[in-house]
Amino acid sequence: MYVGVVWPVEGSTGKKYDVELTDEGFECNCHGFGFHGYCKHSKAVLKKVEQTTFDSFVRVLWVKESKEEERSLQHLGLGKKL
Repeated sequence: MYVGVVWPVEGSTGKKYDVELTDEGFECNCHGFGFHGYCKHSKAVLKKVEQTTFDSFVRVLWVKESKEEERSLQHLGLGKKL
C-alpha cells in the first residue's frame, strides 16, 4: 500500500534523510543504513506507519460496528443508538 512512498526524516544532528518503502522493505539514504542495512530513521518510519495503519484499522472497525449496532437497534424498534 505504501510502496514507493518517501518520508523525509530529520536526523539527530539535523541532517535530512529520505526513507522509502520498497518491495524489500524500508530503505534510508543515511550512512548507517548503507553499513548495517537498518537505521533509527527507517525504524522510526516503520513504527509510525504501523501505528497509523493500526489506528485507521481500529477506527474503521469501530465505525462498522457502530453502524451495525444502530441497524440492529432500529430493527428491534428501539430507534437510534442508545
